[in-house]
Amino acid sequence: MSRLKGLSAALAVLLVLQLMVPVFGNLGGSASAQSDDAGRIKVEKTAQTEESVQWRVTVNASGAEHEGIQTNISLGAGLSPADITGTGDAQVSKTGDGYAVQSPPGTGTLAFTVKATVTSPDQAILEIKAVVAYPDGTYQASDRTEAIKPEVKEEDKPAVEPAEKTAEKQDAKTEEPVKKETAEQADQPAKEAAQPAEEKKPSAEEAAPAEKPAEQPVKEPSGKESAPEKSADSTAEKQESAPAEETPSKDDPAPEAGKTKEVAVKKEIIVGTTAPVAVEADMMTPMAIATPGTYTPDPNAIVVPTKLEGISTNAHTIPHLMWISNGKVHVAVKSTHALQYMQFYPGKTNVAQSNTFDEYNAWVDIKVGGTVYPPDGLNGNTKDSHWTVFKFNSSDLFLLDNQSIPFFIKGIGGGHDVGGNLIVTVPMQSVTGNKVWVGGTERPAITLQLIAQAPGEAKRTLGTKVVNGTETPAWTHTWTDIPKYNPFGSPYTFTVDEASVPPNYKKTLDKLTVTNTYAPEQLTINVNKVWIGPKGESVTIRLFANGTDSGKTLTLDPKNNWTGSFTVNKFHDKTGEPIAYTVKEVPVPGYTTQLSGSVTNGFTFTNTHNGTIDIKVDKVWIGPAAESVTVNLLADGTPTGKSLVLTEKNGWGSTFEGLRKYDAKTGAEIVYTVKEVPVPGYSSDIRGTADTGFTITNTNDATTSVDVRKEWVGSEAGPVTIELLADGEETGKTVILSGENNWSSTFADLRKYDAKTGKTISYSVTEPEVPERYKVSYSTGSNGEFVVTNTAITGSLTVTKVDEAGDPLAGAEFELRDQDGKVIAGTSGADGKILFENLDWGSYLLVETKAPEGYRLLTKPLEIEIGADQLNPERTVENTPTDWELPATGGIGTIPFYMVGLLVMAVAMLLMLKKKRLYE
Repeated sequence: MSRLKGLSAALAVLLVLQLMVPVFGNLGGSASAQSDDAGRIKVEKTAQTEESVQWRVTVNASGAEHEGIQTNISLGAGLSPADITGTGDAQVSKTGDGYAVQSPPGTGTLAFTVKATVTSPDQAILEIKAVVAYPDGTYQASDRTEAIKPEVKEEDKPAVEPAEKTAEKQDAKTEEPVKKETAEQADQPAKEAAQPAEEKKPSAEEAAPAEKPAEQPVKEPSGKESAPEKSADSTAEKQESAPAEETPSKDDPAPEAGKTKEVAVKKEIIVGTTAPVAVEADMMTPMAIATPGTYTPDPNAIVVPTKLEGISTNAHTIPHLMWISNGKVHVAVKSTHALQYMQFYPGKTNVAQSNTFDEYNAWVDIKVGGTVYPPDGLNGNTKDSHWTVFKFNSSDLFLLDNQSIPFFIKGIGGGHDVGGNLIVTVPMQSVTGNKVWVGGTERPAITLQLIAQAPGEAKRTLGTKVVNGTETPAWTHTWTDIPKYNPFGSPYTFTVDEASVPPNYKKTLDKLTVTNTYAPEQLTINVNKVWIGPKGESVTIRLFANGTDSGKTLTLDPKNNWTGSFTVNKFHDKTGEPIAYTVKEVPVPGYTTQLSGSVTNGFTFTNTHNGTIDIKVDKVWIGPAAESVTVNLLADGTPTGKSLVLTEKNGWGSTFEGLRKYDAKTGAEIVYTVKEVPVPGYSSDIRGTADTGFTITNTNDATTSVDVRKEWVGSEAGPVTIELLADGEETGKTVILSGENNWSSTFADLRKYDAKTGKTISYSVTEPEVPERYKVSYSTGSNGEFVVTNTAITGSLTVTKVDEAGDPLAGAEFELRDQDGKVIAGTSGADGKILFENLDWGSYLLVETKAPEGYRLLTKPLEIEIGADQLNPERTVENTPTDWELPATGGIGTIPFYMVGLLVMAVAMLLMLKKKRLYE
C-alpha cells in the first residue's frame, strides 16, 4: 500500500511538471531555424501573433546563371496559407500545404514573405519548410516556433489534487483487471492512426533537433539525478498507451508465441538544447502495447522494406519497414532494447526527430497493409524482441530516392544506441516524356525534366535529359529505374517539364507531354510618308532586323494614304534576344530622304523635292541712272537674306541662282518676289514673275514748274485760257489769266522727265481760243517764263484822190475820224493815195478838209467800216474843179453830221474813263 501511495505522489509531481513545461518553454523561446546552406536558402521568422506567423524566405541564386528555380513552401500542422508577398516576377501557385514559387531565369536573389494562419489553437509547435531545387542540387531550410497561447486566468486553471488523493485514484486503477487494460491497448494503434496529424505533433522541446549522436553523446541520468520534466505531448501520448508489464531479466527466455510480456519499464523522453536524454523510471508501470498492432497505409501507398548499413554491428536494433498512413511516416524498428527516440538526417545536415512512437511488448506482432511482421531476426536477448513504431511528419523528412539516409536511434541504457545509414528499396519503372512542337520553324534542343510528386510533399526532379529530335521516336526520352514511390511508400505522380522555354514559344504541360506552341510576342512598326514638294507615285520601304535585310517590304502610295505597318516578332527565334529593327526607303530620284521616329513611336520618311529655280532681275532707268541699286529676295513674302547689287558694270542685270522651289516644311511651291532698296528721287515699278524674271523700272521723280503771263498789244480783251503742252502734246492742264491774277500763273509739280523715255520733257503753252480782233504770239521772258502776247488785229484804209478824169490828185488833205473822236490826218501824194494804217475795228468818217487847189471839197464825209469783212478797204474820192456848178440837191448840209460826231466822241470819252477806273 505504501508503494502505491508513493507511486501516486510521483504521478502528482509529474502532472505539475507537465503543466509547467509549456510555460518555461515559452519563456525560453522555442523557435529553431535550420538550413542545409544558409547561403542558398534561409528561413527566418519576422512576426508572430496568436492568430498568425510570418516568415521571410531568402533564395540566393547570385552565384550562377540559372533558367529558373523552383521553391516549395510547406506549412506544418496547425497552419494554413494566408498570403505570400514580395515575389516580384516569380510565378506563384498554391499547393495543398503551402506554395510553389517559380523564379524567372537570372542570377539574382529572391526574398519573399510567407504569412500563415494558425488553424489549430491546440498546436504547440508551428513549423515551415522551404525546399529549393538548384541546378547543382536540392537545398532545404526550416523554422519552428512555439505557438503563442492565450493567457489563462487564474480562476480558469484546473486545480491540482493532493498527492494522497492522486495515489488513492492510482490504487483504484491498479486493482482493475489486467485483461481490460490489454483490450484497451489493442485498440491503441488504430486510434493513433485515426488522430489528425496536428494532434500528434511533438512539443517544442521534443521537436528541437539534437546534434548527431557521434558528436554529442547522450548523457544517461544517474540514480541520484532527479527525473527531468516531461514534454506535454510526450507525456500525453505515453499516458494513452496501455500499461506495460514488468520487463524480464536478460536471462529470461523469449516468450512463447501468442504471449506478451507482463511488465515494462516506463520511459520518458526529455528534449532540451542538447541531445535528448533518456530517463529510466524508478517504478514499474504498464506502458507497452500487449496486443498486435494493425496499420493501414494510405491509399496506393506501399510498405517499403529497409536495409541497415553502417555502424550498427550487433543487430540488436534494426529499422525494418516504412510506410505512410494518415500523412504520417511510420518506421517500424524491432529491437531487444527499449528505445527513446529516432532521428533522420535528410540532406545530411538537417535533423528530423520523432519522440512519438508505438512500443509493443516482446514478441507482439504488427500487421501492416495486411501482412503480419513478427519481431524476429535479432541478436542478443531475443526474448525481449519487440516492435517500436516511430512516427514522423512527412514534411519533416525530405528523403531522397535510393540514397543512404543517415539515422540515429536512441536506446535506453548504455551501449544501446544505433546509428548508420538506412537504405530504402521501392519498385522501379520506366517513364517516357514527350516533346511536341506546334507551329514555328526553330526546333532547338531542350532539356526535359522528369518531375515526381507524392501526396503531401513538394515536387522533386528525378531526372533530366536533353532531346534534339534525333531520338527514336523523335523528341522523346525514357527514364529507367524510376521509383514508383517515395522512400516511405507514397506513390509518385509523374509529369514532364522543360528547363527553359525556347524563344517565342508558349509552354503547356499535360502529364508526360510538354507542348511548345509558337506564339511570339509581336510588334507593330508603323511607317508614315511625308512629301515636301510634288508627291511621287509610290515608295518602297524595306525592313532590317539587327542590321540585316529581312526581305520584308512595304509599299506606300495614295491608296493607303501613304501609311502602312510591319508586324514582326519582338524576340529572335534562336537567341531570344530583342530584335533591333530599322527601316530604309528605296531612293526616289530628285528627292532627299530624312528618317525620324522609332520602333515604339513609328517611323516617318520625309521626302523633300530637290528642284531649284534661277530668278533673273533687270533694271531700267527712267531719267538719269543712279550709281547702283540693291534688290532683295523674298520667299512667300518673307525676306530670305539674299540680295543682288545692280550697276552699270553688270549691265543693270543679275540672277538669284539655285533657289529651292518648294518649301522644306510644307512642301508648297515657294512664291518668290523681289523688292528694291528705295532710291531717293525715284519711283520703282516691278513687273514679272519668278519664272519669267523681274524687271524693275526706276523713274526719276524730279518735278518742275512753268510760269506763264499774258501781255496785250492793244486793248485788253478780258480773261483768256492758257493750256500746257508737254513735248508738243496736250497735258490737259490749263490756267486762266485775267486782270485778277495780274495776267500771270504757274503750272506746278510737273514731271521733269518723261515717264517712258526718261528724256527731259519740253514744256510749252498755247492759247487755244484767241480773242476776236487779236492775234497771239509766244515768247520767253527774262525769268524763263512763257509770255503769251495778244496783239489787236488793225485794218487800213487806202484813199485815192482823183479828178473827174480819174487822174490822181496830189495835195488833197483828209481826216479819218473814229467813233471816239480820234482823228488821223493824211495828204494824198503824187499818186493821189493816202494810207491810213493800224486802224482798230469800227466805224470811221473820212472827211476831206482841204481839196487840191482848183478843186472843190467833198460836201459830206464818207462812212468807213473796218472789220473782219473789210479789214483793208480802199476808197476813191473824186474832186471836181471849182469852175463846175454843184447841183442843188436840197440837202440839209453837213451840220447835222458834225453834231452826231461830237456826241459819239463824248460817249467814247465817258466809256474810257469808266474802264480806267475799273482797272485802278
